[in-house]
Amino acid sequence: MDETVDNEADSSEVEALKEVLAASDYDRSDKEPISEMGANDANDGSVDIPDHDRQPDKPPLEEGGLSAPWDWTGGLLTNPPQPNTEPSHLESAKKKRRRRNSPYVDHTADLDAHGPQSVNDFERLLLTQPHNSALWLRYMAFQLEVSEPDLAREIAERALLAIPIREQDEKLNIWTGLLNLETIHGNSDTLDAVFTRACQYTDSEEIHGRLISILIQSQQAEKAHEVFKQALRKHAQSLALQENYLNFLFTTLVSPQLAREHLPRAMQSLPPYAHLNLTSKAAQLEFTSPQGDPERGRTVFESLLATWPRRLDIWNVWLDLEIQHGGEGGEGRIRSMFEGTLKKKLRHRKAKWIFKKWVEWEEGVEGGKGVERVKGLAEKWVKKEKQREGQANGEAG
Repeated sequence: MDETVDNEADSSEVEALKEVLAASDYDRSDKEPISEMGANDANDGSVDIPDHDRQPDKPPLEEGGLSAPWDWTGGLLTNPPQPNTEPSHLESAKKKRRRRNSPYVDHTADLDAHGPQSVNDFERLLLTQPHNSALWLRYMAFQLEVSEPDLAREIAERALLAIPIREQDEKLNIWTGLLNLETIHGNSDTLDAVFTRACQYTDSEEIHGRLISILIQSQQAEKAHEVFKQALRKHAQSLALQENYLNFLFTTLVSPQLAREHLPRAMQSLPPYAHLNLTSKAAQLEFTSPQGDPERGRTVFESLLATWPRRLDIWNVWLDLEIQHGGEGGEGRIRSMFEGTLKKKLRHRKAKWIFKKWVEWEEGVEGGKGVERVKGLAEKWVKKEKQREGQANGEAG
């Protein structure tokens, strides 16, 4: 019984739904005639609608029920961007052409005018000048200015690898810069380590001398003295090293007695041909050093000229020292030296040179009073030499 009632209710609902669908089809079929009839009536003038009551025309609807195009910005964008319709390969070609046509500015001249001002500038220059030790040293100094000694050490190691072995002078400059760095920013251990490496790869005597100069400039005289002793044990036969050591003892340590004691030992180590130069150097230091003894130096020069009387170069050195450091009574000694030398047998060229030097000295002493006397002595010397030549020619004839 209940099932029969339910079936009847369902059938009644279906019938009602069919009626609704039929009514909607009827309305959709009648819409077009109705609109056409309304338009004809309007054209006939039977229906007059006021302008203020007229509805604006609506845009036609697209699929989906929305009018197109719809301005979602509310008209704020008056010139919306246009989509790029060009192919991608044409766009990339334009960019390349624009980049190719843009002018290239070369800033290399700025580096030449102002010098490198940054790490990139130094690296750029080093690509073209990898063997230039001066540029590497400037790069190290640049890093030290910004308190980066570790970076300066790395740069020095790079320079030693970049400079070929045939460029020994350039490598020596880098080693010298590295020794300077360790002297100022390192300690004794790091300095000794770098010095040991430098002696292995460069001239040992030269690197000893450079380290000594660095230590003297940094006012480490005792350390320099130790390096001098170490160098003398390895290179005792070097005249330049012996002369520098005497100079160090006289001027830096101000210990002339140590220098005088070292002179005989140095003479034993040097070959005989170097004795004259070393002895002359010691005599010069007696004049020029603060604690030297000029009288001792005169004695040494006299003994040298007694052994080598024709060495006017030694006499000239002694004369210059007397002029500059002679002290009291120097004018009398200088005139005695000129007169004593001219008494020796000399060639015309050497005698002319001595007279010229004597005249120049007299012009600066006592208002030039002795110039005429020197010129008179020169005339007498010329006459005497002519008489001697005449006698020698007569005896030969």
